[in-house]
Amino acid sequence: MNDQLVSNPVAANPTVRLPGGADAVREIHGDWLLIGSVQPGEARPQKTCVIAQEQIHNDTRQRLLLIELRPEAGRIKGTLILPFGLLFQKGVVLQVDEHNPAPAVPFRTALPLGCVVEIEIDALRLALLKSGKILHVHAIVADNDNPVSFGISLNGFSTALARAEAVLR
Repeated sequence: MNDQLVSNPVAANPTVRLPGGADAVREIHGDWLLIGSVQPGEARPQKTCVIAQEQIHNDTRQRLLLIELRPEAGRIKGTLILPFGLLFQKGVVLQVDEHNPAPAVPFRTALPLGCVVEIEIDALRLALLKSGKILHVHAIVADNDNPVSFGISLNGFSTALARAEAVLR
C-alpha cells in the first residue's frame, strides 16, 4: 500500500493571508455582513471576500432576498436572489433612492433557493450606492402583473465595501 501525504495548499503557503494573518474573517458593517477567506486555488491559494445582506420575513422566517457583492478588479459583481413568482421576461430594475433607475437586468435562472439575477455595478451606480440610503429592486409579480419592490438598506455599505477591498489586497 502506498501512503501519500495530502497537503493543504492554504497551510503550505502562509504568504497568502487576510489582514492580521487570519484564514477567515466575518464582520458586521451596519446592515451588511462581510465574509472573507483564503481558498485553495489552481496555482496558489486565493483570497475571496463578499459583502452580503439577507432579508427574512418576520412571520414565516422565509428568505425574501439575498444580495451578495464581490469586488473584482476595480468592478463590483454580484448575485441577487429573489423569491419565486416574479415575471422572468421583465427582469428587475435597480434604483438607488429616488435617482434614475438603471436599465432592466434579466433573471439568469431559478434554483430551489429562488430566482437568480447576476449584477455588475458600474462606477456611476457604485457612487450612488456609497452615498445612498436604499437600493430598490423593482420587479413584476407573474400572477397579476403588479409591480413589487424590495428595499435593500445601504447602511454600512461603504465601509463594508472598503473593508472587502482592503481584505483582498
